[in-house]
Amino acid sequence: MASQRRANALPSMITSFEALAAKARGAVSAEVVTAIPMSATQVKGVAAALRQALGKDPEVTTGASTPPCLAASRCGSGLACSMLR
Repeated sequence: MASQRRANALPSMITSFEALAAKARGAVSAEVVTAIPMSATQVKGVAAALRQALGKDPEVTTGASTPPCLAASRCGSGLACSMLR
């Protein structure tokens, strides 16, 4: 890759390979974004609920951030925040 000056393509190749590997394993991934970090117990609870609903073991990743509509207080102005659905 480096000798062909394609090192900048490496991140997208890794992402694509990970997606192919997950598909081959029959894996399901879920990204959970919350306003505050989740505890390990909460993450396990989400994984269990997804396992029951989907019939597969999910690969759960978490992150904490405030949805833009909440940060701007736009949900209170009649605009529904898609993160709350």
